[in-house]
Formats: sequence, C-alpha cells, structure tokens
Amino acid sequence: MNLRILLILGLIPAACAEQTTGTPATFERPGYESPLPYLLEVGTYHNAVSNGYGYWRGTDATLWVRKIPRFTPVFQFNSQTRPGVTQQSFSFFSFANWSKNFYTTQGFSYAPERGGLSLFASRRFDLRGFYKLPVLQRRLLLTAGVSQFNFQGPVKGQIYSTGFLYYPKRMIIEGNYFINRNQPGNKIGNSASLAVQYGQEGKYWGISRRHRLR
Repeated sequence: MNLRILLILGLIPAACAEQTTGTPATFERPGYESPLPYLLEVGTYHNAVSNGYGYWRGTDATLWVRKIPRFTPVFQFNSQTRPGVTQQSFSFFSFANWSKNFYTTQGFSYAPERGGLSLFASRRFDLRGFYKLPVLQRRLLLTAGVSQFNFQGPVKGQIYSTGFLYYPKRMIIEGNYFINRNQPGNKIGNSASLAVQYGQEGKYWGISRRHRLR
C-alpha cells in the first residue's frame, strides 16, 4: 500500500491548476492558462510492503521553473529510508513542448552510492513522450518512454513503458505498462500500475493512491 501526502507551495501568487511530474508546464493544457512562474512541491510518502520487506518512508522536494512555456527545467531531491538503510537522490529533468499536442520529458539522476544496499540507481537517464488526443477537451494523453539505469558493479538495465494520463477536473488518473530488461543475465520482466491523485495547486492538499499490478 502506498500513501502519499503532497504540500504545494506557490512562490508567486497566480492562477491555480493541478500539477504532477507528468504534467506539461504549457499554456496549451485546458485549465492551465496561467501557471505559477516558480513552484515548490514538498512531499512525504509511506509504504507498507508485504513479503517481509517492512516499512518504507521518504521525503522529496521538487522545484519547477515555469517562466518559458516551451521549456521547463525541474530540480528534484529524494531521500528514502528502508529497514537498515537510507539513501538520497538528486535529479534534473525538463519539459520540451514541440507542438500544442506533443511534448517530451527528459532527464537524469544521480545517487551517491552507499556501502551495501542501494535504494536508487547510481545513474539514470529517462526520455518520455506525451501525445494529447483530440477528445475530452484534450485532457486524455497517450504516453511512451524508455529509461536506462545503472547500479553498483554490473547491475544495469532498461525500462520500456507505455500508458495514459487523464485530467478530469481536479483529479489525475495515470496508467502504465512496463517491460524491464535487467543485467546481468538479460532477464525480462513486466508490470503495470494505476494511480489516482486529487488536488489543485494553490488551493488543495494533494493526496494520491498508487497500486502496482505484477
């Protein structure tokens, strides 16, 4: 079970709209005509993991710089604790709006290695595309992406994904299907996830529920 509480702080007062890391900082999305130029999100998450993995918890912070509609840099910090280990991750990614119906996100992250167990990849690179369908006021998007990650030693792999995003009023619904290719051993796996978030920037606390299907 995954419970996440998100506090959203607008650094300059302006109009309000929902926002996640899958949401473009663009004037094209309905209900997003006047975004905050700067936005700081601070969150915490708490997971009860079955099969003896115990209690996981973490905090994160995300700074959005949304002054240019066609390009938005985003800076993130994440700290996670599991039984017996704590690790931090630093990342940078950006939104690039190529047209009013298509945009991409791209980025990389770095996590200082700890002795023993690693919670985050030491290096990770991500690229994901989003296409807005001409239905439901362009609130329904199709997505596809690829990621490359490296842990300590020979442990590395790729993640290929496809899915959708839907923005009904103050809600965000996201579904994804993943294919993982892991080294060493060239092992192939797959999984799916469904997430629902309720909240609105500058007005409401954000609460999300995510469920992963194996």
